[in-house]
Amino acid sequence: MARIPIACAAAALLAFAAIPGHAETLGGHDEAWWRAAQLGRESAVQSLEQSVSSCEKTEAPVGAGVVEGYGVGRVQGRPALVPLKSCDEERTRLEAARAELERFEDEARRQGVPPGWLR
Repeated sequence: MARIPIACAAAALLAFAAIPGHAETLGGHDEAWWRAAQLGRESAVQSLEQSVSSCEKTEAPVGAGVVEGYGVGRVQGRPALVPLKSCDEERTRLEAARAELERFEDEARRQGVPPGWLR
């Protein structure tokens, strides 16, 4: 029985892996899918973090007399109605996006997805 050199065997395995339709899949998806799904979720979290930060700059203080989105503030040193808002909805969406990212990462671990596929 002839022995195949290790280099030849390794080259054959790499060639086989490069054949379309023979890419490794985990959980029914290939590396590109896992990476894109992870990046999409991370992007959503980052976008919502910016949205919450921006909202908090105009958020009404706790206990402020906000009526239909306006509260008493100061414009050029004089009392005036200024637009204020509550950022609770933005915070809720951010927490949901963070939970989804964590759920996805847990699912990837259960499926045996290598950490490098998610970077």
